[in-house]
Amino acid sequence: MGSFSTIAYLCEKNKVKELEEEVTGLALMMGKEPKEVAEEFIEAYKIAESQKNTPEYKQVAGIQKKAVEFYTNEYLLDRESKK
Repeated sequence: MGSFSTIAYLCEKNKVKELEEEVTGLALMMGKEPKEVAEEFIEAYKIAESQKNTPEYKQVAGIQKKAVEFYTNEYLLDRESKK
């Protein structure tokens, strides 16, 4: 399974096909289809984002935001610099 930052980024950008590819191994271990696991991740991401101002989800939403920033800065910018 890919890193949390990759999954968080794909959820934020709603890139379902790419997310399905990323979670295929996890889906196989769970006995589920990759599409189902991807949709569950996206739903969980949306819940955390919509509830980010509540005490229960504030920290989760912050972690997700940092993960997306990390992916964007470390992976996407690094890939662009190598072109």
